[in-house]
Amino acid sequence: MVLSGWARVPGTRSEAELMAEAWAGTAREVVVDPVAQTTVGNAANALDDVRRVGAREVVVVTSRWHAGRARAAAAAARISSSAASRRP
Repeated sequence: MVLSGWARVPGTRSEAELMAEAWAGTAREVVVDPVAQTTVGNAANALDDVRRVGAREVVVVTSRWHAGRARAAAAAARISSSAASRRP
C-alpha cells in the first residue's frame, strides 16, 4: 500500500499521514510518502515503491475530479492505466 500526498498547509500533517492513520486494512507493507507535491510526483514516487516490492498490479484510488490527472500522471510515469472512476 502506497499512500502519497504532502501537507498543503505548513505545520500540518500530510495527506499521506492522514490516510495512513485512517487505513484499517491489511497490507504486506504500508509506504507513507509525504513528499510528493504534484500528481506526477505522486506517480513517480509510487512507481519506485511498486518496482521495489515487485508488484504486478497497481490500483489507483482517487476522486472523479482527479481521475484524469491521475491517469495522465500514470502515463507519464509509464504505468499502464485502465482506470475507471466511480463514487464510493
